[in-house]
Amino acid sequence: MIKETWEAAKKFKNLFEKMEKLNEDIQHLQAIGESTVKAIELTNVAIHLQQMIGSLQNDLRALELHNRELEDEVSKLRHFEIEKDQYVPFQFATGAFAYRSNHPLTNTSGDATYYYLCANCYHQGKKSILQPAEVVDSHRTLRCHSCSSLILSEYIESTILVARSRDRIDLSGY
Repeated sequence: MIKETWEAAKKFKNLFEKMEKLNEDIQHLQAIGESTVKAIELTNVAIHLQQMIGSLQNDLRALELHNRELEDEVSKLRHFEIEKDQYVPFQFATGAFAYRSNHPLTNTSGDATYYYLCANCYHQGKKSILQPAEVVDSHRTLRCHSCSSLILSEYIESTILVARSRDRIDLSGY
């Protein structure tokens, strides 16, 4: 019986040691679980921060592009302001207005010629040279290819020659 009691005490001791080990393992696993939860939370925060950084970088790129566009526009307007002194308002015989260069150009035949800028575009800070276009209502016209304005620039005189004959003309064959 002592032997059996001794064996039972050994088994009880082994069970107690195993329970202590299991308790330590459970505490360790709980600590690992808490660490895992914290790690997941930190990972989620890191992902959110990365998304915010990406969004901020996109916003920054958009602002930089917009800034470059504005700088280009300001540069063009400054350049146009400097060039404005080279043009004066000009009224065609038809009453239409355009802007004409102060200094004539020399064409291929050596004659001095002027070019005209669209008044509409000129007031918007654009330099658009008017180009010869079709004849409208016995007028030569100039067209702005930027805003599609059409300016009657010059009246075309029409002369009709009438031939009179005392002889009768037979038109029945026509």
